[in-house]
Parts: sequence; C-alpha cells; structure tokens
Amino acid sequence: MVYVLGFPTHIATATSHATLAVLSLSAVLVHAADGTLRPVLVRVIPILVGVLPGAQLGARLSSAIKDRWILRALAIALLVVGIRLLWAR
Repeated sequence: MVYVLGFPTHIATATSHATLAVLSLSAVLVHAADGTLRPVLVRVIPILVGVLPGAQLGARLSSAIKDRWILRALAIALLVVGIRLLWAR
C-alpha cells in the first residue's frame, strides 16, 4: 500500500490492522460456532490479554516513530514469520 498505492505508512498500518481485526473476529466467531475454539481457549485468553493493551500501545507509539522504521520493523516481522512457516510441521 505504501509503495504501490502511495498511502502514508501510518495510514497503511492502521488499515492493515483494521482488516486483520475484522478477519480475526470472523474466524473466532466461526470457530466458536462449530465448537473448535473451546479446546484452545486456554491458549487464546493469555494472547488476548497481551494483544488488547499491546495494540493500544502500538497505536500510540506509531505516531512517534518515523515511517522508515515502521517499514523496517514490518519487514523483519514478516521475515521471522516466513522462516517460522518454513519450519512449521
């Protein structure tokens, strides 16, 4: 979005997070409806406890961080996820 569509980095980041929130909510609702959420609820709750304040803190910090550092952090995070996916079973 930043390079191809010319969006400012902060707007692209916020848009991405909003999209992820909607998709995650729909996935949680589907898994809750079919009963597959219950077995992993013990792992989900601690993640939720960290995600809610972390998202708020990240939103506040992003306004103080320069665009290039946000893009670099995103690149590193995507690299780590990609490497983890390569070793996933």
